[in-house]
Amino acid sequence: MTGAQRVVRETEGVRRDDAIPWRAALAATILICLTYPLIASGHVVARNIVYNVAELGAIGAIVLGVRHYRPRAPHAWLLIAGGMLMLFVGDTVWAVYEFNGRDPYPSSADIFYLASYPLLAAGLAVATRKRTPIIDRRAPIDAAIVAVSALLFEWVYVIGPTLSDSTLSWQETVVTIAYPVADVVVLAVAARFVMGRSWNVAALRLLVLGLGLTLLGDVIYSVGVVDSQSSYGNLVDAMLLGGVMLIGVGALHPSMTAFTAEATEPDERPQVGRLILLGGVCLLPPILVIVQAIRDKPLDLAATFTATVLLANLVVARFSYLAARAGRTADHEATLSRYSAELLRARGRDELIAAASHVTSELAGDGRGRLILTGSTRPPTGHAISVPVEVRGDILAVLVADVNPTGQQRVRDSLTTVAVGLSLALEREHLVDSLRRAADTLAEQNERLRELDRMKDQFVGSVSHELRTPLTSMIGYLELILDDEVGPVEGEQRHFLEIVNRNCDRLNRLVDDILFVARVDAGRLSLEHHWVDLVRLTADSVDTARGAAAAKQIDIRLSADESLPPVWADPIRMTQLLDNLLSNAIKFTPPNGTVSVTASPHGDVVRLQVSDTGVGIPEQEIPKLFDRFFRASTSVATPGTGLGLSIVKSIIDAHGGTISVESEEHCGTIFSVELPLEADPPLQPASEEATAS
Repeated sequence: MTGAQRVVRETEGVRRDDAIPWRAALAATILICLTYPLIASGHVVARNIVYNVAELGAIGAIVLGVRHYRPRAPHAWLLIAGGMLMLFVGDTVWAVYEFNGRDPYPSSADIFYLASYPLLAAGLAVATRKRTPIIDRRAPIDAAIVAVSALLFEWVYVIGPTLSDSTLSWQETVVTIAYPVADVVVLAVAARFVMGRSWNVAALRLLVLGLGLTLLGDVIYSVGVVDSQSSYGNLVDAMLLGGVMLIGVGALHPSMTAFTAEATEPDERPQVGRLILLGGVCLLPPILVIVQAIRDKPLDLAATFTATVLLANLVVARFSYLAARAGRTADHEATLSRYSAELLRARGRDELIAAASHVTSELAGDGRGRLILTGSTRPPTGHAISVPVEVRGDILAVLVADVNPTGQQRVRDSLTTVAVGLSLALEREHLVDSLRRAADTLAEQNERLRELDRMKDQFVGSVSHELRTPLTSMIGYLELILDDEVGPVEGEQRHFLEIVNRNCDRLNRLVDDILFVARVDAGRLSLEHHWVDLVRLTADSVDTARGAAAAKQIDIRLSADESLPPVWADPIRMTQLLDNLLSNAIKFTPPNGTVSVTASPHGDVVRLQVSDTGVGIPEQEIPKLFDRFFRASTSVATPGTGLGLSIVKSIIDAHGGTISVESEEHCGTIFSVELPLEADPPLQPASEEATAS
């Protein structure tokens, strides 16, 4: 959005009542322009009164608009009002001549008419300067193209014939030539205004349309196509009057402040209409040659040739400017691409800042740009361009440049790209540093964990060894005493020694469990696979557990399918698995309960199930059941370490099997183990003797 469009949007949103005056003025303009040609040429007084009053109303509209809307540079509008005032005075003087039946040429009215042109041109020039402080070099070239073509047209139809007419006095010649020259000057300034920046707002459209109608009417009169006393002359007068009144209507529109509002952003959009207009204007010399040839009129070849050469040079200058700008744009893009590559290659904050500083100086040119680290100081001020580099909410640096107004927008856009790239690169560097520190910290923690793991293994091995040695001695001596090898032991002494023996056995099993878990953690759990008769192995485990079950009056039952094929497994570990499951079932089943064991094939797996009618396990605790040292809330009154089921899970995983649990509190638990059936054992490596043979 241009600065002019911003002003329009702001002003149009402030007062809705402001639409009433300009719409009323527009309606009056249309009505007067439609009725003016109907006034007969003989009604001199009525025609002049309508014309002059309408002109005076347009001047008053400009003054009222300036007072009401207070534009940025009111003298631009007032200069245009001054030019229209000169036209009003000239028309008033000419009306006096008409009332007296006089038709002098030149007359004092021409002085006022000609004085209006410089005022109109000055108003447009001021507005152009205020609206476009950043010079667009295309606009003056385009205005010059329009001016050269218009001057050639005026030369062919007005200036040339006037200079060659010997019947005219020098005063008549000067005044006659002055009008088309003034028209060309105003047209050139108007073209510069229109082509400098977008004028696509209501007030400016009305202003440009009014100027266009005024200049077109002047050209028609200058060429002498119509007689001022004819009906066509009344139509041209209506055109001139409509042009003047439209300028007044534009001054009453709320967007009239856009006439002098600064438009800081360049209008880089493709302007197809502008190029078509310039193309048509450049075709004017050959068109004039064709028209004059058809009319069988002489043509000033020198003027035509001169205008053609000037137009050719202006077109070349315009395209040279476009080519140069395209080259500068390409250079900027190449510089920014190189900068992006440098950011990717750079390592560390210093290299990133150095790359940004270098490209800032290169884009601004002649050392007029640099990167300033802000730190804790305030950002620098007083530079034409200042672009902050923000990293994680803080302004780390500022890219500054002091360049000419013509290149400010391009350099600002480029430095914004540089700042964004630097911000992203510094963010990336910060993240890389954070990840690097996190990786270092993680590596240190992993090393500490490995060291702790080694210490744990050493501790477990040492403790297990230190415990097993006295335990073995204690168990051996207890067996000698209980076997009456050193004399009879009777009564309470034997009872107490049996308790000690049972606890020694329990402690020995605990040491075995701890060693087993340590081997699993260290990845040193080894299996000795054999073909295992699971039915016999299960029956042996059940027979072993019957003593403990009988002590609690628990009925233990076995149901095994005799056709069950052998399983490729470690028999010692499988026995340990079954012993742990049976021990758990008996331990957590109350007296007079039942423990059932089944073994049966199921497709390509064999299923072992151990079920009981014990205390059961709460549903929310089942997922934690195989965690080490975890004990269900229903088993707190029963002694144990919480390692049994963890060992069972490790053995099953080592055999490639699965285990599942079904349990209902106060009703019992079912453990289901599934082990894969293999048709053939794994291939064994050949012995050295076999290899040698």
